[in-house]
Amino acid sequence: MSDAIVITGIGIVSSLGSSCDSAVEMMCNRVISIDKTKDHESDKFHGTVRDFNVDKYINPREARKMDPISCYTIAAGSQALEQARLSMEERNNCGLLVGTGFSGLRSVVEHQKKFLRDGITMLSPFHFPNTVYNAAAGLAAIKLGITGPNSTVTGVDVSGEQAIQYGIMMLRQGMVEQVLVIGVDELSAALIKGFSDMRLLSQSDDTPACPFSRSRSGFNLSEGCAALLIETETSARKRSVKPLAEIEGVGLSAAAADSYKFDNAGHYAQTSIKQALEKAEQTMAAIDWISSSANGSRVLDAAEMNLWPSLLTESSAKITAIKAYTGEFAGSGVLRLALGISSLLQRVVPVMDPDKDYEDSIRPYLNFDMSGKVLRFLHLGSGIGGSQIAMVVNCCSAQG
Repeated sequence: MSDAIVITGIGIVSSLGSSCDSAVEMMCNRVISIDKTKDHESDKFHGTVRDFNVDKYINPREARKMDPISCYTIAAGSQALEQARLSMEERNNCGLLVGTGFSGLRSVVEHQKKFLRDGITMLSPFHFPNTVYNAAAGLAAIKLGITGPNSTVTGVDVSGEQAIQYGIMMLRQGMVEQVLVIGVDELSAALIKGFSDMRLLSQSDDTPACPFSRSRSGFNLSEGCAALLIETETSARKRSVKPLAEIEGVGLSAAAADSYKFDNAGHYAQTSIKQALEKAEQTMAAIDWISSSANGSRVLDAAEMNLWPSLLTESSAKITAIKAYTGEFAGSGVLRLALGISSLLQRVVPVMDPDKDYEDSIRPYLNFDMSGKVLRFLHLGSGIGGSQIAMVVNCCSAQG
């Protein structure tokens, strides 16, 4: 039997708050962290990072030279490393992976505009590093003292989940003893305009998007960051650190179909879920709760509504779409996983708002009970183009 992959540290910087405790408290109080903002030349609902004090993690003079995405990465990573009690010496054999869909797109656009307007000789060498896709990962490694393998992973909607899978592969191959996995994206005017032009954002002027609702018309674009310190159980035991949770199985599948469509029939999602369960040596009957990837878009939510009824015939598990609270960003899979585990560690289960107008076909399967006992849950990440990643996570320490 292979060595178990466990999570020993969690960090969160998000629209729900910039610590695990504050973010979970917001969800427990059913506070939707989505609001209208004028910061990015937009009048739509977005989720912006809340209560973030960059001075706590980075010298203010240094922080001014960085994009927000790098600041979020360093902060969440610092929280996870502190909780995992990973010393500076141990960080010599730790890897760092950042899952992001668009990295510092704002800096890229600004750099390109200046080049077109003023010419190449007027570009600042101090600004250029922020335009590199691996900037956040590189700067985080420097600030946090992580000298192992360093890379950036992008897979659009499932960038965060793909970074986790990559980290697990690194541990299985013995490349490192620990991996700090981070999922992160930042809002920018260019990103909002791009999604708006594709008509993927919520069209409501009155309320934020609600996953699975009858009135849904698109998702709320958001920003945020979460970090997980993953390692083998042997490594955690050697360091005398108690695991917070175990990733028992991961399954991946891709439709290899239309670049702009989801897995509407649910075939590829079922394949990834089956793989994850087989690797975990479990069945759907062992799943106590499900973290859905639904985000308020008509097509993704419809795909999930087609998926779950057929899978839950032998399971009493209920479903929560955490993006109802956080909004959507490409690296948000790590945040969803972090929020799920952090909630269960505090003996609460993320719930849906019972007062929303959910579709009749999915409402019986949604979770409205915050006090349910959850040991094992299923996390599903769904990406445009049909990419699917499922994870089975055991939170036995939440009841220990």
